[in-house]
Amino acid sequence: GQDLHRTRNLYKAMKSTLAAAALCVAVLLTAGCSVRQHEREADSIAAMQGSPLLEVEIPDSIIDPQARADYALLHFWDTMNFGDRRLTADSAFMATNFREFARWYDSASPDGAAYATASLLKRLETYNEVYHRFVALAEEYIIDPKSDTGTILGASVWTEQLASSPLLTGSEKERYKYKLKLKSRNAPGTQATDFNFTLRDGTPSSLYDSPYAPYTLLAFYAPDCDTCHDMIARVRGDKRLTQYVDGGQVSVVLVSVVEGFDQFKADARSYPSRWTVGYDTSGVVDNDLYAIDHTPTLYLLDAHKKVLLRDATVDQLIDYARSH
Repeated sequence: GQDLHRTRNLYKAMKSTLAAAALCVAVLLTAGCSVRQHEREADSIAAMQGSPLLEVEIPDSIIDPQARADYALLHFWDTMNFGDRRLTADSAFMATNFREFARWYDSASPDGAAYATASLLKRLETYNEVYHRFVALAEEYIIDPKSDTGTILGASVWTEQLASSPLLTGSEKERYKYKLKLKSRNAPGTQATDFNFTLRDGTPSSLYDSPYAPYTLLAFYAPDCDTCHDMIARVRGDKRLTQYVDGGQVSVVLVSVVEGFDQFKADARSYPSRWTVGYDTSGVVDNDLYAIDHTPTLYLLDAHKKVLLRDATVDQLIDYARSH
């Protein structure tokens, strides 16, 4: 029944489009009829089929990549009719387009991203149901650190906006305020929080007791985490990083933040002797000493344990090592 109803709607839309196109051809002979109506109808049909929105048209005069990303974020939803439930209730359509929208945060400026997000949410305030749908999409594709379209900038901007949202409940806003509080800890430019851990030989130690080096790669992991082992393999396999570690320019501090000391010891045996490998005894996660939403979580610190990169990827670490 639902498929038949959708097919009938599509058929009606196609008839409407053909009629509009025919009218344009007729009027074109005397009044220069615009073909924009035809294009809008065709776009509507494409949208009903779950196709992505037309790519936002960025003026050729905007050359700077960051400025282009700012423009794209601000105008991405310009052609979207948020009052059209055929579109807003189409999960596949919304997810496809929101993912494309989310990717622009990776190149945007902080001010541009903040303004575009605030403008979008302000526009959505008229559509309560759609507003909450966008919040859910932002959680999935921007705020969730495991999302392949998520960015630190995007997550920060959305979290800040939602912490003062007029359409969310008090408890929902408190949750975002708490996330903001966590994000402010150990942010780039701040001093990394010290914490205690037990080394693989049973000796107590701490972050600030770890071997001195111009740079420290701090990695929080779990022994049974496949993604963590992939990360560790990449760090060990990069020749430049290995040279820096062997030469004392980079200190690797790998800390398990899940329960199970025996499992930790069995896993820790396989790691290089130059690495500082420890088992957390300060309750880093439970006491919110660091914002660890997932494992692995990587930080890059300078010689004085000041944070240079937070929640970094291995690629970012390698790029940093190669450029410094």
